[in-house]
This record gives sequence, C-alpha cells and structure tokens, in this order.
Amino acid sequence: MVVCEGTVTEKRYLDGLKDHLRAIPVDVVEYDCVGKGRDPHSTVELAVRLRDQARQRARAQQDAFLAYDAVWCVVDVDDHATLHSALSLARRENVNLVVSNPCFEVWLLVDAMKRSGKAGDQSPPSRSPSSSR
Repeated sequence: MVVCEGTVTEKRYLDGLKDHLRAIPVDVVEYDCVGKGRDPHSTVELAVRLRDQARQRARAQQDAFLAYDAVWCVVDVDDHATLHSALSLARRENVNLVVSNPCFEVWLLVDAMKRSGKAGDQSPPSRSPSSSR
C-alpha cells in the first residue's frame, strides 16, 4: 500500500506506474488533510491505521492475502513542522517513508524530460562528497 500526502499528482503517477508495470495488486491511497497544507505525520498515521485494519480483516477472514506486504508513504519535504515526528513514527511502525526533495512534481518533470530525450545530462546534481572535486 502507498499513502500519498498529495491529492492528485502523486496518486496519478503511482497509479500510472502500477498500470505500466502491471504490478501485483497495490493500493494507492490519497487523502485530504484538514488544516493548512499537508501533514506528513498524519500521512504516516493514516498508513498505520489502514495497515492495522487490513491485518484485522486478514485475521478475521483467515486470509493472509488481505494484509499488506509493505506500507509506503510519499510526502514532499516542504517546510513541515511534523516531518521529524513522521520519520520517528514511520521507523517505529515499520512504514517506509519517502520524502521527496525537491517536490514530487519536479521529479516527474525530470523523468518526462529524460523520456522525451530533452533532458540531456540535466539530471539533479549528486550530493555525494566526491561530486565537489
């Protein structure tokens, strides 16, 4: 299962990727967060709640396939006050947290440019220490 912080772009991209790869069943969940902007901590909380509900259904119906094999959250780095608590919660709850930096839409643009052959060598710069030599 993948829970996205964004309500449009991330879900559309991941659904398209799932269809393109013809992946085994993957649930991509979007949600509207109450308040100003989005909240990474709430995204992880939702993922944990949905995972636990799926586990309960799997036990009740004695069908292990109803539970999720892995849980992922996708959030933009932005300027969130709850990013550090989201990282801690994800670690504690065994949820994979992807923090997109820069925002998810920039990575989509770079991917589209590479696919169309218009990007050349304009991929995002490496942050490794050896790249500064």
